[in-house]
Amino acid sequence: MEPATGYPVPPNQQRPNGYPPPTGTAYPYQAPPQPSNPYYYNNPSNGQGPIYTQARPALYRRLIMVFIVITVIFFTALFISWIVIRPRVPEFRLTNFTLSGFNSSGHQLSGTWAARFEVYNPNKKMDIEYDVIQASVLYQKVFLTENRLQPFVQVHKNLTVMETQFSIINTFVDQSVTDAVDEERRKHGSVTFNLKVVAGVGFKYGKLRARRRLLKVYCFDLNMRLAGNGGSGNLTGAPKRCIVYS
Repeated sequence: MEPATGYPVPPNQQRPNGYPPPTGTAYPYQAPPQPSNPYYYNNPSNGQGPIYTQARPALYRRLIMVFIVITVIFFTALFISWIVIRPRVPEFRLTNFTLSGFNSSGHQLSGTWAARFEVYNPNKKMDIEYDVIQASVLYQKVFLTENRLQPFVQVHKNLTVMETQFSIINTFVDQSVTDAVDEERRKHGSVTFNLKVVAGVGFKYGKLRARRRLLKVYCFDLNMRLAGNGGSGNLTGAPKRCIVYS
């Protein structure tokens, strides 16, 4: 004889011999109502909201990670390219510097200078574009005259000759300048000048262009031996290597 379960057995599920159904048999209780949206499930027991609301933050995180990876790859490739074709500033050398018709009198100076530069582009792959080239003559730190040169493009590993002239006629200067010029010429038979070149340059490799730079070129201590008042002079010594700042 089977033990009683404590619940009445529905008539339609009684066994032919009058015993209740065996243990494990489900009773026909009414199932709980199901939500109308099959994709919605809210389990208040674990405090989580609808499952579909958690998909959006995960998508945002993936997009952010993809963006970071692409950015890192881009800048890494750019850095490697920059290392490979890193631009180098050009080299300037003054090979000839002459002065004619030089005269100092009172507060006035007159003279004509002619300068010849050799400009070398040391880059193996990058060309250099020169524009707004301004050259000037100075006595010590005092500006005397200037001239603007023609822009040009210099290909890689190229040596370019750049020539210019300067002229002043009875230009007014401070008395201390003419006194210093006369004293130097009297003591040494020469006068020392400085040259300065300022140029805006751009470096390019094919379609790749680096940011533009402002070059400042200084040729210091250009000693020119003069012959008397109104004489002419030339640069003494070997060609002068100039200092380039960018």
